[in-house]
Amino acid sequence: MLVDLQTARDNGSGAGWSAPILEILYTLAANMGRFLHPRYGTCALLLVVATPAAAMNVLRQVPRDALGLAVIRNLAEADAKTGKLLEFLGVRSAGPLALINSIAALDAGLDQRRDLLVVLLPPEDNARKIQLAVWLPVKNYDALVRSLDGDPDRRIAAVTVAGEDLLVVRQADWAVLMDPDQRDRLEALQSDASTEIPQQLDEWAEWINANDATLIALPAGVRALWAKAASEKLFDSGSNPSQPAPLENSPFAPIHQSKRAEAGWPAIREWIRATFSDAPELAKWAAEADGAACGVRLDADGNGIVGFRLAFSYAVFLPEAMMPAPESQATDNTGKLPPIFDAGEFVLTGSGHISPRWAVPAVAPYVRQMANDLTTNYGNKLQQGDVAKFRQAVEKTVADVRAFSVLTRPGAGPDGVFTNNFLVLRVGSAQSFVKAMGTVMELWNTMVDTAQGSVRLIFKVSPIAIAGHQGTEYSIDMAAAIGGPAIPEIKTSMEKLFGAGGEFRLQIVPMDDSTVLLSAATEAQVVHVIDVMEKQEIVTVEQPELRAAARLFTEQSDWQLFFSPHGYSEWLTRQMDAVLGAVLGGPVVTQFPASPPVGISGGVQGRMVWTEMVVPVKTIRGFGEYLRE
Repeated sequence: MLVDLQTARDNGSGAGWSAPILEILYTLAANMGRFLHPRYGTCALLLVVATPAAAMNVLRQVPRDALGLAVIRNLAEADAKTGKLLEFLGVRSAGPLALINSIAALDAGLDQRRDLLVVLLPPEDNARKIQLAVWLPVKNYDALVRSLDGDPDRRIAAVTVAGEDLLVVRQADWAVLMDPDQRDRLEALQSDASTEIPQQLDEWAEWINANDATLIALPAGVRALWAKAASEKLFDSGSNPSQPAPLENSPFAPIHQSKRAEAGWPAIREWIRATFSDAPELAKWAAEADGAACGVRLDADGNGIVGFRLAFSYAVFLPEAMMPAPESQATDNTGKLPPIFDAGEFVLTGSGHISPRWAVPAVAPYVRQMANDLTTNYGNKLQQGDVAKFRQAVEKTVADVRAFSVLTRPGAGPDGVFTNNFLVLRVGSAQSFVKAMGTVMELWNTMVDTAQGSVRLIFKVSPIAIAGHQGTEYSIDMAAAIGGPAIPEIKTSMEKLFGAGGEFRLQIVPMDDSTVLLSAATEAQVVHVIDVMEKQEIVTVEQPELRAAARLFTEQSDWQLFFSPHGYSEWLTRQMDAVLGAVLGGPVVTQFPASPPVGISGGVQGRMVWTEMVVPVKTIRGFGEYLRE
């Protein structure tokens, strides 16, 4: 599987809306063996597979100066669910409690029906070392301490866990473990006292209680993480949470292409570095966050749900001063869009509301990456002035968007690989939006035409009429653009990739006064989508292909997306076939088993931004089969 993903990534076949997914899958696959190894995987699996129990008691144990914490729920249920998850993935390993007890005999006196708390504490006396404290739930404190070669009669007992010397103290029905240099902090703990719940935990208590396990960074922890990111050089210059420094002098400077790390933290660090480089606004938002959390659970049927929370000190995602003012705001067109997915195989689909507060800042890194790709993949050295004009036009256009509906299908038969892509937008004025898009396309042509390089990706413009709607089509003869129209193999490959004639076609069709369809598709594909839109009035997720994931969402969301691993592998197979043709020795791409999609939803609630990902149990099993191929 890793070879499949690496081949697809290195050949650039993840182009388009699914490219980030390919990168994430590759990184996960490269590290999967390490994550699932018993030595490294126990704690990670514990975080994924516990069962809900009352969380309020354990949250009261969190010290006021904590940087962050992890709550693992009901250790016995965690052990059982870990076994179930390992079975789904086809991994043979002992349960986490068995592995832990093989290292340290913590089962003696441990209350396996209660929760475990791990807390990150700040360094003391100007030390640089962040401290770790563990609250173990106990039913027999004396038996636990004796099993660790300690004296339970001492107020603070010295014990040994996995060869490490630690100190332990009783606090109510908890055993608190810390490093020996934390004796003063342990002395300050009262045996029956509990603290007030920190504000951020109190606000998230209901959500934490719904999770099986939760990782949380409190405000002080977010600042510490930001300082750590700076020390790891995850961005180009030093910064602080109150005033993040720009990542580069020019937002369109070429991205530094360092050698990709193969696995582990170096790979993650390189991915974060590239993300911050492409999206400086993301770094700014991270610096302004007041708290962050990730909660996970496996329900009774084995479905996985992962939630993320990001809190800010203000009640909107971005300050009002950063809100662009689009020209067309005469009408508030924020209603839901008609669906463009009815049934069948797909790669990506979904819909929701969109806010210029976060959509417009995303334009600059997108244009920057696109300019870098034109230089890297096609040798076009763009003029920065032309790129800046193009970016400004795109920002102005995006600022008028209020809602979206998206669909990408893998296609079949004679369909071009890069057809079957649709995006429906609700805008303030369809007429103004189409005009603005025309300006964007003109600036694209100018930008490419004045660039240094032999590949000429210049669009030809022509009016079209589809299903009774008037629109505009922009097309590029790809074989001619790359300079090989007379070479039969190139022409054939371009036709497989882009359809009849080897032309990439982009259609912009206003559907009514506030709705615009953008598509890269054949006329027949566009007609089908328009027919689906006109027969439906609201977006629905009741289609059988989406129902298994949609029913797992737990909150009312601003947007929902569905990604099909099976559909993506079908799409990737067609891309490889178009580029490489028939390959001896079997398929280049391993097929993902037929399974429900992964669902992702999110929204903004006051001063909190949240996202939730749901993975049906059949899809989890599919990942297990896929990894074993």
